[in-house]
Amino acid sequence: MKVQLSYGKDSEIEWDIPSENILYFHGVYLDDAKTGDAKTGNAIADDEIKARICAALDAPQGYPPLRECLIQGDSVVLPVAPGLPMRDAILEAILEYLWALDEPHRPGRVAILLSAHDSPNAPFFSLELEKILPEEWMRERTTFIVHDPEKKEHLALLGLNEANESLVVSRELFEADFVLPIGFYLPRGAKGYWGVHTSIYPLFSDLETRNRFNLEEERDELEAEAAEVTRQLGVALFFQASLAPRKKGAGRFQNLAAGAFHEMDAAGYAEYSELWGARPAARLEAGCAIATVSHGGDDPDERWRNIFRAVKNAANFVSDGGLIVVLADFQPPIPPSLEIYRQIRELNPSLKAIRKRNLPDAPYVMDFIRILNEYRVAFFPSFDGDFLEEIDVMPLQNLAELSRVVENRECVILPDAHQIIVR
Repeated sequence: MKVQLSYGKDSEIEWDIPSENILYFHGVYLDDAKTGDAKTGNAIADDEIKARICAALDAPQGYPPLRECLIQGDSVVLPVAPGLPMRDAILEAILEYLWALDEPHRPGRVAILLSAHDSPNAPFFSLELEKILPEEWMRERTTFIVHDPEKKEHLALLGLNEANESLVVSRELFEADFVLPIGFYLPRGAKGYWGVHTSIYPLFSDLETRNRFNLEEERDELEAEAAEVTRQLGVALFFQASLAPRKKGAGRFQNLAAGAFHEMDAAGYAEYSELWGARPAARLEAGCAIATVSHGGDDPDERWRNIFRAVKNAANFVSDGGLIVVLADFQPPIPPSLEIYRQIRELNPSLKAIRKRNLPDAPYVMDFIRILNEYRVAFFPSFDGDFLEEIDVMPLQNLAELSRVVENRECVILPDAHQIIVR
């Protein structure tokens, strides 16, 4: 069977795997795996994205049309979740929608609120207002705001949480007349994912709050705090993207929707879960899992978190001592907790040292190094081969090496393995 897989920002790979060796191919029916007919569902074609977004904003689920919620001169803020795939195409559609509104509902200002890694100066940022907004007055009233959690002038005090700790948010969100969060679904419990609130809080808060959330202690209480901040800000309408499994020639999104909190948090996530849910309960016990990791943003920390999450998910599908091959864009900097393991090389002493440092990446790295001690892990394409070998990861330099390690193994194929919800 000819297998085509996408990974990273826009990388692709294609090679032949005997169909009888494929035990499970996420997003592809097993019977169809023999013929290579992928189950792409109703993935939205890229050239349909703009129309689907406009339709979603005109008919949100459980909420009035966006055009009826705005009055002339309103200040509208669009906080964007980090790593949003096809971010620029989504923003382009929403901006065109807002500035095309009839004058009684036309905003006076639209601000796009971004985190540092998603700023207009970051690589891959291609949104050019001159090309999408024909009138100069539209461009003058559209601004990009890069949030700095350490600058007091960027922050406002919203209130207190149940522990009498300050609820601090971006001043842009605090002063806005209307906030439309723009996010995408990830598996519940994924580090840094707080449901539909991810594009608001703690992302656009102060550094102390973000560090507190990074520890993820008492996660239920943190999720409740994020929901409370959203409520106090008066945010009632959310825009959420649901990703489709990556396949060459197929659209990137399964759904693009807007709606009230309950509709997006419950019904929207249920649809995402149905698409991305996987049940290794049958214990496929494959000898090899091939896991791809794609990304839509430029945050190296998020990229590594996705890699670690993909490895953890893949481990549920392979037999003890089996092989996990990860296809991703591996780039420095190396996560600091992984550097600790590189220096110590022994499992328990490394775990102890990592716990002591208590760095934000610790939970993911600790899971990862436990897996390194139970399975064989390989990275393709390789980077800094000495580093990989020092942490007991097999570097794969080219397609020939990749094919050789997979050859004659019964395998599972997990496109966008970091998105999969293991049930």
